[in-house]
Amino acid sequence: MFCNPDAVMHPEALAAFAADADKRPDVGLFGATVVEAARPDRLQAAGGSRYYPALTVHRPAHAGRRLAAVSDLPEPQLDYISGACLFVRREVFDRVGLFDPGYFLFCEELDLCRRAGRAGFGLGWTRQAVCVHVGGSSLARVAGPARERAAFAQYHETASALRFVWRHHRAVFAVAAAFRLCGKLAVLARRRELHLAGALAAAYRDFVTGQGPVPGGSRPPGRFWGR
Repeated sequence: MFCNPDAVMHPEALAAFAADADKRPDVGLFGATVVEAARPDRLQAAGGSRYYPALTVHRPAHAGRRLAAVSDLPEPQLDYISGACLFVRREVFDRVGLFDPGYFLFCEELDLCRRAGRAGFGLGWTRQAVCVHVGGSSLARVAGPARERAAFAQYHETASALRFVWRHHRAVFAVAAAFRLCGKLAVLARRRELHLAGALAAAYRDFVTGQGPVPGGSRPPGRFWGR
């Protein structure tokens, strides 16, 4: 079982995952019932999300639904398990390998689930495994002022998205790269955060030049950082 540092599992979650794994041998990766810390009675995601590579956006399953109603919700179709908490069979790692270190903070679980799916493993939602997700706390651990952390997130989120689409959905890469660039710039302009455009540009530059982020590095390359 893997959990983000900003996630807290209910005590019975591990037992629920183990029991579900025994019942569904065709499923290789299981996701939790993820709720937000600010709204613990509402779902953030039922196991995981759908992912739309041409848009580089995701849609969490059953987001906003009441926690009390999880037993009545239909089993969602998932493209990946939420990285807040996931339970993985050892056979998955034996067949497809570990998390790809070329991703940093974003898209690691998406890449693993895509590789597992191609190897024949299913994805499932364990309703009884509840995870409280604070959200943003992982990035809060990055040293530096809030502005630097925002640039850090902007860079790595985009660098990881470009890497994932190029590796797994190359036919739509040109559309995805253009849509993401235009969409991100529009969002930054609306939020009056165009100072983060340098981080966005650096992610594209490093993808094109093959430099890329340094896995595990504390800062992305590029002169935009803190200057």
